[in-house]
Amino acid sequence: MGERFRYMRKIVVGDAPCNSCVSFRSCLFSELRDQEPQLPPFQIKDILLAHDISLYLTDDSAEFIYFIRQGFLKLERRIADGTTRIVCILGKGHISGLESLVTGVYEQSATSLSPTIVCQIPKALVLELMPQLHGPILKKWHDVTLKIQECLREFSTGSAKQKVARLFLLLDIDKDGRCQLFGRENVGALLGISEETASRIIADMKRNRIVCEVSQNIFERNIPELRSIATGKKRG
Repeated sequence: MGERFRYMRKIVVGDAPCNSCVSFRSCLFSELRDQEPQLPPFQIKDILLAHDISLYLTDDSAEFIYFIRQGFLKLERRIADGTTRIVCILGKGHISGLESLVTGVYEQSATSLSPTIVCQIPKALVLELMPQLHGPILKKWHDVTLKIQECLREFSTGSAKQKVARLFLLLDIDKDGRCQLFGRENVGALLGISEETASRIIADMKRNRIVCEVSQNIFERNIPELRSIATGKKRG
């Protein structure tokens, strides 16, 4: 019941002016640039999610896919022992829910890790434009598949410190070369370590100037040092 209540706290902040939106032009709808599409503004909406809000749940019937304009979504899957496991973190530019174009339902749950803005795109619209969108959809689907494989590969082996270093190296950066981290609880859940261990390692990295927190959860990174830790090879 709590999960459903959080789902209902999505906030629609207005109709998205898709025809003038840079994100619209550069992601899923890039193939339509020369056709000057005039989509009704009510068809694609901006959704503002506060931290820790469920966007959709596993096996929910799917009417929309979601393009992430800002923030993070974690994708979680329930495993055999009844617990949930974070399988992937999606950030700006990724699309969540693409599997529903085939299955009709969402195969993972999606929850915001920070204040997050997504474009809610109706599946019916995507399917109607499928001949033009086939290439971009395959690319975006491949991007998400690679992201999941990357998380499984980088976070399934190594020490806790190595996993934290790899996470910092994998985070997307802004125009200033800085990355945004999410809460320590979710860092721990993603990496398979405790929240306390994640907090301790990050604090140690800050003391040793391997990372520098310039504002809340915004970090500058010492890439050579992080790579040295991630690979287990000491710098010469």
